[in-house]
Amino acid sequence: AVPEPDAEPAPIPDAEIEPVADSALPPADTPIIGDGDVQESAVNGNANGGMRFLDTCPEDSVMIGVAGEIRQGTNYIGRIRVLCGRVRVRNNLITFDAGQELPLRGLFGGPNFRSVCNPGQAVVGYGGRAGALVDQLVMYCAPLLVQAPRITWNVSLPQMPVGGAGGNAFPQQSCQPGKVSIGGRIQAGDALDGFGIRCRSLLLDP
Repeated sequence: AVPEPDAEPAPIPDAEIEPVADSALPPADTPIIGDGDVQESAVNGNANGGMRFLDTCPEDSVMIGVAGEIRQGTNYIGRIRVLCGRVRVRNNLITFDAGQELPLRGLFGGPNFRSVCNPGQAVVGYGGRAGALVDQLVMYCAPLLVQAPRITWNVSLPQMPVGGAGGNAFPQQSCQPGKVSIGGRIQAGDALDGFGIRCRSLLLDP
């Protein structure tokens, strides 16, 4: 007798394939967008020294600190760069991923420094000391909060100062209420001549 060919497996009816429920999928991040004009803080130090750099984080990021170098053999800041963090908003909770480190400004450096906000916080102000150059910087950071559709903050706290004790103390410069720093306003040549921040309102992008 001729053997019968093996029977092909029966297809699974569509009704037996269970779709993945939306609730089982991981929640998507809510993107952010800038809203309105950029607020420029005052520049402390020499506002006309060196070259001007308006260093701004990408659209999905905010400023979370600075890094740079103290000029060798001195106590003033020789070189500086803006540190950015990518904002992630999920279920109205804000976290940050590692973001870009913007270009290093200033020519002559030495020992490194780094001042970064605590996790979940962004720069909203700065203080320090300055004369003809910037001697010291203190970053002021705040936890970011979602008040849909806006991202805002309440209270800022200073980080450890970087730099020396030369020059004169200048008052804290802060972003306007509801705005967050998105970059630096830097005057630099051989060293850091002047420093300020750039602030903007942020919205959740529906």
